[in-house]
Amino acid sequence: TTKSLPGFLDGCSLAVDALGGLTMRGHLQEAAARTGIPLVTGALAGWSGYVAVVMPGQVGPADLMGMDNGGEEKLGCPAPAVNMVASLMASEVVNVLTGAPTLAGRMLVLDLRSYTFETISL
Repeated sequence: TTKSLPGFLDGCSLAVDALGGLTMRGHLQEAAARTGIPLVTGALAGWSGYVAVVMPGQVGPADLMGMDNGGEEKLGCPAPAVNMVASLMASEVVNVLTGAPTLAGRMLVLDLRSYTFETISL
């Protein structure tokens, strides 16, 4: 819940957004920022998705995407797209925890139908 999130993250080095839908993403991003830890986040709708690392106080995808789950509900979540986004998020978790370069301040946007990957600044 929104009330339990800050306490839930106490003692964590990193938060990972493994949420379905957009409803709680903004709350998790805010709780991670208040706790002072980075957030690895990702989402998809159909064959398109994104992955980002949000450092405390930075703008993140939750600030831009809103809370409407319509895209995900209409387009579904094909297993290959879920696996791709989850794998990219896992890679970012390792990068954050080991001090390797990350997507901090940027968002990787992918479309597996057209096989395009673009990185945009947040």
